[in-house]
Amino acid sequence: MSSKIRQYPTRVCRFFQTRNATGSMLLGAALALLGGCAQLDPRKDADYQSYAPAADRPVVRPVRSISSFNESLFCMDHMLRAAEVPTTLIAAKQFPDYSGKVPAATKDMMITALSRMSRLSNAFRYVDYEVNLVTQDTVQNLTTILLNNNQMQLQRPALYISGAVSFVDQGVFSNTASMGLASDRVNLGYNKNRNVTLLGLEMHLGDFRTRTLLPGMDSANEVVFGSSSQGVDAAATIGIYGVRFTLGRDYTQGTGGALRTLVDLAAVELAGKWARVPYWQCLMLDQTNPNFQRQMRDWYDESGPAGQLRLVQSSLLMQGYLPASARGAAANSLIMRSALAKFQADQGVIVTGELDFPTYERALRNFVELDESGILTRVGWSNLGTLQVADGGHRKT
Repeated sequence: MSSKIRQYPTRVCRFFQTRNATGSMLLGAALALLGGCAQLDPRKDADYQSYAPAADRPVVRPVRSISSFNESLFCMDHMLRAAEVPTTLIAAKQFPDYSGKVPAATKDMMITALSRMSRLSNAFRYVDYEVNLVTQDTVQNLTTILLNNNQMQLQRPALYISGAVSFVDQGVFSNTASMGLASDRVNLGYNKNRNVTLLGLEMHLGDFRTRTLLPGMDSANEVVFGSSSQGVDAAATIGIYGVRFTLGRDYTQGTGGALRTLVDLAAVELAGKWARVPYWQCLMLDQTNPNFQRQMRDWYDESGPAGQLRLVQSSLLMQGYLPASARGAAANSLIMRSALAKFQADQGVIVTGELDFPTYERALRNFVELDESGILTRVGWSNLGTLQVADGGHRKT
């Protein structure tokens, strides 16, 4: 039986190759390829496969992972330094998600937030003391060996943070609307869906020595995010032929970004309450407005490449990154790229030497404020795409 199976493809090829009818020849060719008449040679695809390493790379540059309260963390850093808060050792427990719907590293987000509040003030130093018996790694194994041999001592933290993702309520609001129109030759349909999700995070600050939670040192906040979709379906018949097409668009705000916002807010609140500093001042910044990034992006797109360059050049001139003689320099000139790279490095933006949106937002954020009605507005932006103050000079930042 096995020999017959091996011989079958060859017999099929020979049979169909003797046929004269066009249909039989085409079918014979297809069966010949499937049956093994033509063997695939991977060496012939070498040139095609050579494009894979380049095609596999992302086409969009990475950006810093930030939240609406990123500036609040830097503000707290300056505030803690001004208050001369001594360095405090701190640790954190694992932050469980009892809903099972937020697969995110909440503890690591908190460590990043504490680090960003301590760059200048050195207010907090995180003690990585926790040992996970399930996922042992090299550091944990070496720590265990050194501790058992009295060759290492772990410093005891003074404070620790505990908390959890308290709830995730999906579909708090869910709206669906659809309509259709039909005739003998045309069918048209439209649908729209919207969903709202509520995410809650609670955190507490405790005394590590006594394992007691400090009264009043807590943070409980919620954030709302959602998703939306729209679609249009159309079909038409022309004679005996028909045509159909579907258009749709949707967005989904992820749980990761929403959770980071809550973690950064909790870090500011807990640190501010413990250090007894006016932390609320850092939560009143215009940059904490949820619409700040979106509004800046709209202005960025509205300005166009020429306007973006003039505005950022004006900001760099005011801050001393560019000499006055460099006004009007091309975006790809060496002096402009060097100034942009230095500015990006100082501002914590990924250094590219190119004028992208994160650089634009960092350069112009001090020229945006909330008006009396609570709407973000531009301050000192001229119609020519430059930054000016009321007396015609340049604003110093």
